[in-house]
Amino acid sequence: RFNAEREQVRRLEVGRAATLQVSVDEPGQVEVPLLDLAAPADPVTPARFEIFASEAGRYPITFTPAASEESLAAGVLDVTPAGP
Repeated sequence: RFNAEREQVRRLEVGRAATLQVSVDEPGQVEVPLLDLAAPADPVTPARFEIFASEAGRYPITFTPAASEESLAAGVLDVTPAGP
């Protein structure tokens, strides 16, 4: 779970499935551009994504308020290689 007001990092191992939820304080759009994911969000309904991490890497999460065209950093999904 992320809060778009605080830039956070969450880790996930390659090969794991996860639900990514991003809470916001105002209506807008949440995106994970490198995974081609986007969803609307508002203070009552967070953006929610079902993710299966197939490649290691750092995936920035952005939030664009409805009243703006400027995307703000909301966090990073850090996908790490699977352990032994």
